[in-house]
Amino acid sequence: MEKFISMKILFRLMILFLLISCNKKAEQELPEYETQEELNNRITEGKPFFDFDEVVHYQIDISEEDYYKLKKEDTVSRQTELLQVFLEWENPSNDEDKVDFYEALNSDRVVKKVVNSKYSDELRTKIFTEKTCDEVTVTSCLPLYRDIFVLSKNKKETEIVKICFDCKQVSFSKGIFIYDCFGMNGEFKRLQEIISENKKLK
Repeated sequence: MEKFISMKILFRLMILFLLISCNKKAEQELPEYETQEELNNRITEGKPFFDFDEVVHYQIDISEEDYYKLKKEDTVSRQTELLQVFLEWENPSNDEDKVDFYEALNSDRVVKKVVNSKYSDELRTKIFTEKTCDEVTVTSCLPLYRDIFVLSKNKKETEIVKICFDCKQVSFSKGIFIYDCFGMNGEFKRLQEIISENKKLK
């Protein structure tokens, strides 16, 4: 019996040792901390993230409570699966994900509206651009991306931008740019204003 207890204690100690070793290894692999000044020095102020001549806004109006009720149902419908793609997924990273993503965009619950061209220049040169900031803050809430912008150039898609205004979080599909400070200079507020203004336009 004593031998069994000793072996049990030894086994637990081995597990603990392995966990500590793994954590130390993970810490060593983390990149060196970058200060705000170092980040700002890498940013090209005013550099556009991407080029585009058309923006289409997709939006779904559903409360967090109603959405999670649907997810808890015994049988999850295809419509609910598409809601999850729209609301929870970050941007698609492969062709298979893109099939589900575009099916979600075209589902009945999603409202689609082309953004008036009068906003294109502001979106390209003032909102979706590299900017410095005094501090990068990130919320800890889980985002629900209720708003999606699909940007195109000459009818060819150039970027997908998913936004959760509640959590102030954004997901870009691609591009070589520094967006750490995105949202720190009033971008989320202005995008909400543009969405509201655009809805009133014919």
